[in-house]
Amino acid sequence: MRGGFCCLAIFGHSHRYGEQRDHGQIRLNPGGCGQKQFALPLTMAVLFIEEDGSFRIESVDIPWEKTAPDLPAEEGLCVQMMHIGAFDDESVSAARMDRYLEEKGYQNDLSGERFRHESYLSDARKVPPERRRTVIRHPIRKAA
Repeated sequence: MRGGFCCLAIFGHSHRYGEQRDHGQIRLNPGGCGQKQFALPLTMAVLFIEEDGSFRIESVDIPWEKTAPDLPAEEGLCVQMMHIGAFDDESVSAARMDRYLEEKGYQNDLSGERFRHESYLSDARKVPPERRRTVIRHPIRKAA
């Protein structure tokens, strides 16, 4: 912040690196460095902040061969739903899943061994946000 003015905004979820500079503001999407999505390159951004408050951004390309291997497909007991809409609105669908679990006597079982998964059924480059389809899956267990 400079004089109440935000000069850097970091956002994401499209898995595509982007840096837009306009009137002293920078909008940064660091891309994606997890599992490969579509045909997009794997990238991340490193933000260097100096003591005087100035900063610089460095884009880092990640070779595909150095990424983590795919996780095994055997997941155990899960709840899932089809989210239709923008990636930023997935929390609404996740809240619906949580309410359903509570009604049925279950709870999320997210841990170091059990992960939340998303399966993108729409190509984010071609489908408008309001029509994107994403399967959201959470591991669950009986509530204590």
